[in-house]
Order: sequence, then structure tokens, then C-alpha cells
Amino acid sequence: MTDGLPLAGAKRPCPVCGGARRAPFLDAHLDPARFTAATFASRKEPEFMRLPLSRCPDCDTVYAPRPPDPEFLARAYAGAAYDSGPEADRAGATYARLLAPFLRDLPVREVAVDVGAGNGALLPHLLRAGFARVVGIEPSREAIAAAAPAVRPYLREGVFTPEALREPGVGLVTVCMTLEHVPDPLALLRAAFTVLAPGGLAAVVVHDYRAPLNRLLGARSPIIDVEHLQLFSGDSIRAALSRCGFAVLAARRFANTYGLGYWARLLPLPGPVKKPLLAGLGATGLDRLPVGLPVGNLLAVGRKPGA
Repeated sequence: MTDGLPLAGAKRPCPVCGGARRAPFLDAHLDPARFTAATFASRKEPEFMRLPLSRCPDCDTVYAPRPPDPEFLARAYAGAAYDSGPEADRAGATYARLLAPFLRDLPVREVAVDVGAGNGALLPHLLRAGFARVVGIEPSREAIAAAAPAVRPYLREGVFTPEALREPGVGLVTVCMTLEHVPDPLALLRAAFTVLAPGGLAAVVVHDYRAPLNRLLGARSPIIDVEHLQLFSGDSIRAALSRCGFAVLAARRFANTYGLGYWARLLPLPGPVKKPLLAGLGATGLDRLPVGLPVGNLLAVGRKPGA
């Protein structure tokens, strides 16, 4: 236990390369009294709580050597709150735009799978990209309930495993802002490799802790969060895909577009300053103004050999 949070008993090695060497990164900062249904929710306002974090000097992954107990995590994500519909819709549009060049020559377009699909915002874009069927897998009941009625039938509650998905002809698996949250990220990528048809693609969106803004903010960056069991750089996400059998096609940063109000929510400001700022943006309608910023996320794409 760390301040009331149930942690795994033994320290794990690096979740990407399996190395045992660790360099200190950040000490723990936890307050159980501040845990709410939003603590394990997506796109929440930053709480600035974190597990003890180390950095692997061999593959450049930052990770929590002792992540929370898997059963605790399963319950936390299943019951997590959800209030990020507009942001999810904007993210889905961004991800679809970034994926378009990689899909042009995709040999298999029968099924696309989105892991950690949230409210399924990406799925309509994948249908428009030419996939015959789409499947979104999401553990949060509230996220699924928030999906548009036309999208909800495509969503399945649960955790992604090859056994849970027996769809032939999977040409694409997307894993957007999810790989940081799972105790074994390589197990998820290997599951994606297993279900993909030869020549199929895995597209992963992750936070890049080495991006300039995240390095500038340090411990006050929104990506330093109790939800995140590991954080990646360009080098470490390439290593993760390669170790799971993928030929890495790209690992590049991109700009996100969200409403100005959402960007303001992420600012590391004290409450007495942030609350009137958010209220002012809402009163003027400026909170909905779309703004694109390179905040330090990256897209990595890997191809399963054998097309």
C-alpha cells in the first residue's frame, strides 16, 4: 500500500525491454482523500498525483516499478466517470486525419478495432475510411453510455484480448492514449499483433514525456498522473512495437486540436486563478474556440509482416 493505494507486492522490471536497471525519475505524490470517480477518467482536470516513477536507461521508458493491483485497476476503470465527449470527438477527427496516409495502401479493410475506444468517437471515421466493420473495446461503462446511439452498437465493454476478439480480416488496431494505463503494455501490443491479418497495422497514440512542453512543466505536466503506469518517448515506443514483431513505419509528434476551455483546464494554475478563467471563457463562448497545439503527443505505426 502507498497512502491507501493497493500496489503490486514485487517491483516489476521495465515493461518495454524487461531491464532491471532503474534511474530515479519522480517520487510519489498521492492523497487518497482526493481520489474520486474522475481519478481514473480520461481527459480529466489534472490532480497532480503520481506513483513513484523510474526511468529505464536501456530503452528510455519511464514507469512505475510497483503499479496498482490489477483487480483494483479493473474496478477503477470500469467505474470511471466520463465527461469528455467534445474532446473525444475532436481527438477522433485528429487521429483519423493522421491515419489517412497509412491506410491508403492497406491490403486488409474488413475490420478495424479501437482499443480503449471511450465513447467510440474514432469509429465513424474508420467506417468512412473504408472498413466494412468496426469494433470498439472500452472498460468504462459511463464512456459507453455516453456514445452516440448510432455508435453504441459497435462498442464492447471489457478488456482487449485475442480471445475476446474473434473477428477475421482485422486490418487495423488503434490504441489511442491507452498504452500508458495498462500493467503490461507489451501484452496489449502482442494481442494486437495476434489478431491482425498479415500486412495489417497497429497505430498507437501516446504521450511523449521528452516533448519540449512536458520537459518544461516537469512534475506539473498533466501527463504525470497516477493513472499512467508508464510513459514513452519516440525511442521507447519504437522499441515496444519492434519487440512485439512489428515493422515500425513511423513515430512522430503531432498537434492536438481542442476547445480553448479544455486547454485552460489543463493549466497548472491554483484554483482561485483557474476557476474565474474557466468561468470567463464559458461566459464568452471562447471555451469552444478550437485551438491546435503541439503539446507532446506522438503517433507510432507498426505493420505486421507478411502481406
